[in-house]
Amino acid sequence: MSKRKVLNAGISHALLPVSGDCVVLAESFFKDVFRWERDDAAREARISMGSLCFKNPKDGKKAVVLPFYKKLPCSGCALILECETVEVVNEIMDEAKSWEKKTQTRVDISHLPGGILLSVSGVFFFSILLFHA
Repeated sequence: MSKRKVLNAGISHALLPVSGDCVVLAESFFKDVFRWERDDAAREARISMGSLCFKNPKDGKKAVVLPFYKKLPCSGCALILECETVEVVNEIMDEAKSWEKKTQTRVDISHLPGGILLSVSGVFFFSILLFHA
């Protein structure tokens, strides 16, 4: 996996994609913006070795980025996340809303059957589809 970081994510929180790799974006979104930690031990337990797991250091709750590496034409990237509980989905949505207030980024939340779609737009656009187990 690429070790490249999204430019300026820790300073300005303006997410600028350095590649079409959605996992690079996921790492920057969770680690640099939300301050969640990567949890490789939980990832090892997953069947899909392409997945990434992040946990909130405050409460230990986790979200797994599933291996969905598709770059969407003309719209940016999409990530599919599997969350342990509805509370984790709500926590990510709350973080995204507070992040929107601090930055010049727009976060749209759409409710879908079985999940929630977070669309993040600003310098670029990407979508996060959240499911709870």
